[in-house]
Amino acid sequence: MAPMVTIICSRSTGVPAKNVPIIISKDGNNQIYYTDENGKIEKIIVEKGKQYIASVINHPFYKDKSITLTIPAQHEGLMVAPITLDYKNPSGGYVYDSRGNPIEKATVIALKGSSPISVTTNAQGFYNFNGDLLGKGTYTLTARKDGYRDLSFTAGVNEHGVLIAKPVTLKSNSIVFAINAKTPNNIKLANASIVVKEGEQVKAQTNANVGGFANIVLPGYTDANEHTFVITVVPPSTGGIPDFLPTTITVSAYADDFNAIQAVCQYNTEPPVLQNIAISRVSNSLVVSAQSDRPTKFSIRHIKPDGSSTSTAFVHATVANSRYQINKTLDMSTQLFGKHTFVIYAMDKYAVKTYEMISLEKEWKKLDVASGPVTYPQFNVKNDSIEFQWKAWYKEDEFGKYVLILENPAKTIEISNYETIRYTLSGISPATLYCGTFKVFAKDGSLLYAMQNPQRFCVSTSSLMPVISNVLVTPNPVGTSREIKYSATVTDPDTTLSEVSLILKKVEAIKDINGKVVDYKQLSSTVLIENSGYSVKSTQIFKTFVVQEPGSYQLVLNVKGPSRDEVVQDVRDIEVLQELDPSVPSVLFEIPTSFSLKESMTGNIGKLLMSVDKDVSWVKLIVDWGDGKSEDIPVDYTNFAIETVGKEGKPDYRVKYSGSIPLVHGYDKAGSYKLYCTIEAEVNGKVLKSSTNAQINITE
Repeated sequence: MAPMVTIICSRSTGVPAKNVPIIISKDGNNQIYYTDENGKIEKIIVEKGKQYIASVINHPFYKDKSITLTIPAQHEGLMVAPITLDYKNPSGGYVYDSRGNPIEKATVIALKGSSPISVTTNAQGFYNFNGDLLGKGTYTLTARKDGYRDLSFTAGVNEHGVLIAKPVTLKSNSIVFAINAKTPNNIKLANASIVVKEGEQVKAQTNANVGGFANIVLPGYTDANEHTFVITVVPPSTGGIPDFLPTTITVSAYADDFNAIQAVCQYNTEPPVLQNIAISRVSNSLVVSAQSDRPTKFSIRHIKPDGSSTSTAFVHATVANSRYQINKTLDMSTQLFGKHTFVIYAMDKYAVKTYEMISLEKEWKKLDVASGPVTYPQFNVKNDSIEFQWKAWYKEDEFGKYVLILENPAKTIEISNYETIRYTLSGISPATLYCGTFKVFAKDGSLLYAMQNPQRFCVSTSSLMPVISNVLVTPNPVGTSREIKYSATVTDPDTTLSEVSLILKKVEAIKDINGKVVDYKQLSSTVLIENSGYSVKSTQIFKTFVVQEPGSYQLVLNVKGPSRDEVVQDVRDIEVLQELDPSVPSVLFEIPTSFSLKESMTGNIGKLLMSVDKDVSWVKLIVDWGDGKSEDIPVDYTNFAIETVGKEGKPDYRVKYSGSIPLVHGYDKAGSYKLYCTIEAEVNGKVLKSSTNAQINITE
């Protein structure tokens, strides 16, 4: 009996693999057979002692498979050769999300009759069904997973037991935000704070990872509505002024949306915050200063009283004590006095924007300021007061107060006004020694300066000046031709007189173009009285003398006290005529040598003593007050007393009107004034005149 072989072909599940082409090869010759409904190829006649190869090649569903059959030489009868086939690809399909990512652990359910059969997807999103278990046909499959919407779809099992299904996509019930937090130059903002809000509700809050990335999944969106979210990204804090600003992004999204967000936090170009802003004087300069809370560049615009302006170049603020210092010194030595305005401009940290920060005003005054940290009081001494004067402290911003400390009387004077650099100590005794010291203190009360070398001052008040009063000069009395009488009272109010002298000077008047006397040229001088060694407080001066030559003269009375500084003087002008006419009118000032300004305001400052001939027809009196004003003063001589001069029957005998008229004039300011008076009178058709002068001191 010829040997035969039956090939039995089955799948790995044990189910017969039917209609599978199998190639039988012997000695290079091939013959193709197909399996029947039972997966068999029955009773293939073979030759003894031969070798056969049975192969499944290039099948669409099965992997290639070959077996070798060796027919023994003595074999007779039937041999059985099994072939087990494996699928090229598993029987099943894939489940993905909307972004093509595999969904692991999704459940896929198939119904066979009324019985469900379920499988689970692996990490690649693949599910596997035993097609032989289901059987050939078309099925409805359902894929589901928590957080996703269920999806039903159709798939078929072919005659080879292979479930054929297209990949399916499940839509999630979530909205996904993939947020990349960064700066304009792509620096990743690690640990940036991220908050997602829908309306007022915070839906998520997290921090970006080291790469500036955060993946936020918002579950529970099963509707088909549009939702609006506000995403706020805050750069990580560096402990100071933030380098970058928070950014806010508004996004509209639906369920299953994936939103890639590029959250760019812009450079912090907010203006710096300035503190401790000040403008102060340092000697003849002004220092504008402030502190900034961040690095900045600044410039200062200087607007001057005349409206012109200059601006400094932008420079970086300097760092001191962990603060950024704005500091600019402006030389004011040639600037106009008045209000100066200084506008500070500053840039943001990255010098992108420029801001006008603040405008400062400073009154620039003429002020005597020390050039360095030394100031020493000077003194203007009077008999009843001492005026202390010093230079202002060289740094106005650190100044607190000036302090004068007097020892006798014990008194401390504190002056907190920087520009007050003088103080008058009044109501004190003349010829007295006063000592003390001077200090400068800072705003915080610390000592800035105290007098050194010496550490204290001592100054004496001066004595009161001698006083000359009741000066009376009678020039050219009738009958004596050139005889002159002089009298005065001299007094020292607080000490004693030391020296008195009376000098007669012959002078030549120097006149201006208007004929007014402006000065005198001395031609000669004669000492009439010279006394020293006085030790009295008061004395009367009397002197009668004869002038040898006619002309212009000055009578000068000098009085000294015990100190060389205590010197006063009274000067009287005299005109000695060539020939004396007894009918010439006479006039004489009777005024004090010193008068207060307040007293002069009352008007009455003294009187004029005068006499005119009884045969006078008219009298004219002109007074020059010495302050640029002159006045014609009316004279009612008929009310004067009648007196006689000389001996009756002699040529020099005259009957005269003698009397006085008040001097009424108010001075505008204190000073020394020279008064002139000219009197003219017509006697028997002849115009006669004479003049006199005096000096008055108007005090405050």
